[in-house]
Amino acid sequence: MLHAPCVTIPIESDGDGMPVGVQLVAKAGCDFLLLGAAAWLEAQAQANLETFLNQRQRQLAGAGT
Repeated sequence: MLHAPCVTIPIESDGDGMPVGVQLVAKAGCDFLLLGAAAWLEAQAQANLETFLNQRQRQLAGAGT
């Protein structure tokens, strides 16, 4: 409908298990730029989520001692 490239990236889930994401839109003809930005954002979101989960796991392990 927009006649422009769009991509939605799932980032995580909220407390109720519903997906939370980001939608990126570029101007017509910028498909490759949009896909590059989407790949970068997805990698950053995944890296930050893994870092957060690792930190939280260490916190919980320390709380049990």
